Amino acid sequence: MQKLKNNNVEDAILITTLEDILALKKSCITCSFEVCKKNSNVITNIIANYAAKLKHDMEWLDRLPPWLIQ
Repeated sequence: MQKLKNNNVEDAILITTLEDILALKKSCITCSFEVCKKNSNVITNIIANYAAKLKHDMEWLDRLPPWLIQ
């Protein structure tokens, strides 16, 4: 978390992901990063776990994907 707040990603295990996050951060007017317990942000945790298993890019534009609604 500290590396994200300081725009410092050298030596990070997930350097590619962190660099992507920092690039997206630049396109926002304001952006903050906070740590929260997994059970306080259930939807984000479900999406992250699903995304980690993907072998191809995926996106949705309108409705939530069926796997998220269940």
